[in-house]
Amino acid sequence: MPWMNVYGSVRQAIQDLVAPEIQKLHGEIKRLDGKLEGIDAKIEGLRAEMNVRFDAVDRRFEGVDRRFEAVEKKFDALDRRLEGVEFSVKETIGVQIQSMDAKWKEAMDVHERLASLEAKIDKR
Repeated sequence: MPWMNVYGSVRQAIQDLVAPEIQKLHGEIKRLDGKLEGIDAKIEGLRAEMNVRFDAVDRRFEGVDRRFEAVEKKFDALDRRLEGVEFSVKETIGVQIQSMDAKWKEAMDVHERLASLEAKIDKR
């Protein structure tokens, strides 16, 4: 059974050399795991804070959107009023042009009659 003695000796040597290193690594892993949990907690805290801030920004944008909608409604109302005024002005100008045209024709008739009368007077 010399073979068993060699096996036992090699096994004992490996345990004596490797086991303490494994224990140190196990402790280091636990320490790093604790640090990772702390980092995860910080990340979650930052994520929650970021979400709160994004929600605040969203609320501000919603307020701005409402104000823009109100301004847009005012512009639409103003646009409708201006269209009415434009139609009214065009109609008024059209009527005035027709009136001036009629007066111009009447003035030309009067001018022609006056010229005709002057010509008759000059002939006498």
